[in-house]
Amino acid sequence: MEGELVVDYKFNQKRLFSMVFTMIPTHIIKEACDSLFIGGSQGVKNKRDEWKLATKTNSRISPDEMLIIALQAWASKNNILRILAVDVENQIAKSLNGNRPDYSLTYDTLWANSGGDKKQNYYVLPNLPFIKDRSEKNNYRSRDKKQDALRLEIFEEIKNNLTQFLV
Repeated sequence: MEGELVVDYKFNQKRLFSMVFTMIPTHIIKEACDSLFIGGSQGVKNKRDEWKLATKTNSRISPDEMLIIALQAWASKNNILRILAVDVENQIAKSLNGNRPDYSLTYDTLWANSGGDKKQNYYVLPNLPFIKDRSEKNNYRSRDKKQDALRLEIFEEIKNNLTQFLV
C-alpha cells in the first residue's frame, strides 16, 4: 500500500501529460480518511499542436482534464473518499525551477477548473467529474451540456473497465 503511481495521457503514441499520485489508506495515517493525493502534474514541453489536436479529438476535454477524470474513476472504484492536490506554492518544482519561463506551473488553475475547493495549502477535488453551473445563459449551453454528459460517460467507462487495465 506504499508508493507512487503514475497515470500518463498519450496521443498518437506520444506522452502529453502525466500525474503522479499516492493512495493514503486510513489504517496507515489514522487522522486521514482514505485519500488519493496528487503530488505532481506535468505536461510535456513543446507539444502544443498535439495538445490542441488531442483536446479537439476528445470533444474539447483536454489531456489534463482526462487524467483527472481517470483518477476520479480510480478513486471511486477503490472506495477512496477524498482526492487531494497540492497547490502551486507547495510544489517542489516551483522551488527547484525558480522563475524559469520554460515551465508553466498552472496547478492551481487546473485544480480550480476541476472543481477543487481551496484549503490552506492544497485543494480537495470532487469525486465526480466537475459539472459547471449552467444556470447563466450562454451561447454554448447545449454544447457544454453534451460535454458534461461525455465527462460522466468517460468516468463511468473507466470505472467499469478499470480492473482490466490493472495488470
